[in-house]
Amino acid sequence: MSAVPALKQISIAEYLSREEDSEVKHEYYRGEVFAMAGGTIAHNQVVSNTIGELHNFLKAKNARFSPMT
Repeated sequence: MSAVPALKQISIAEYLSREEDSEVKHEYYRGEVFAMAGGTIAHNQVVSNTIGELHNFLKAKNARFSPMT
């Protein structure tokens, strides 16, 4: 027999209120809150370099690059 506790659903307002004071960032999905992995400077550099290379590649192909549409 398993004793798995029921997950407590919270409102968006409660999530936002808690997130203001939290040192750890969280994701809210359908009433549940999940801790997000922290980003590092090295991770951000990899992402920036990847986006830059993709931009240059697409620009050379005369393609449009629009990461946020």
